[in-house]
Amino acid sequence: METNTAQEKSTRVASSGEQNGLTRLTFSNPQQRSEHVQAFLEWLPRMLHEAPTIHWESLPSIVMGYLIRHVANDADIIPLTLAVGTAMNGMREKPLYGVCRNTAGLLRRLRKEYEVSMLTDLSQRGLWYRFVEGRVISSGDLKKLKLTRRRNEKQLKQLPRTDAKSSRRSFFHFSLCWSKLRNSVNRPQSG
Repeated sequence: METNTAQEKSTRVASSGEQNGLTRLTFSNPQQRSEHVQAFLEWLPRMLHEAPTIHWESLPSIVMGYLIRHVANDADIIPLTLAVGTAMNGMREKPLYGVCRNTAGLLRRLRKEYEVSMLTDLSQRGLWYRFVEGRVISSGDLKKLKLTRRRNEKQLKQLPRTDAKSSRRSFFHFSLCWSKLRNSVNRPQSG
C-alpha cells in the first residue's frame, strides 16, 4: 500500500501518461518543471493560449497543479484561469496560489449555496447581503473577502472606465457588504 503526505496528494496531477501508469507529476518538485509546463499547456483551454501579454510558461508550478486538479471541471475555469494569468506578474508564488484557491472556493460556494449561475450575478447587491447576513463570519471567509476586495481594488484601477462600468457596480455592492461585515465584526459582543 502506497502512502503519501497530504501535500503530495494535493499537488499530484494526472497527466495523460499517469492514466496509463507511466508518470506522476508532483507540482512541488522543481525538477519536473518542464513536465509541469507541458501538462499545463495541454490542459489550458484553447481560447486562453493566445491571451495577450500572458506568458503561461511563467505561471508557478503549484498554481498550474491547482488549476488542473481543482478548477478543470468548474464552470469558472476560463475566468479563474484568466484572472490568475493576469495577476501572476504582480504577485509572488504563494500569495498567487492562495488567491487562486480562495477565489475558486468562494465562487464554488456562491454557486452552490447562493444559486449564482453566472458571474454577472456577483453584481447583485442582494447576493452579498445574503452572504454576510445573519451569521458569524468565519476567519477563513473574512480572509477570502479581504483578499477579494484587495484584488478587485487593484484590478479596477487598471481597467478603462468605459469597460469597467459593470465591474465597478459589482465592486460597489461588494464594498457596501464589506463595510457592513467589518462593522459587525468590529462591534463589541453584547451579553
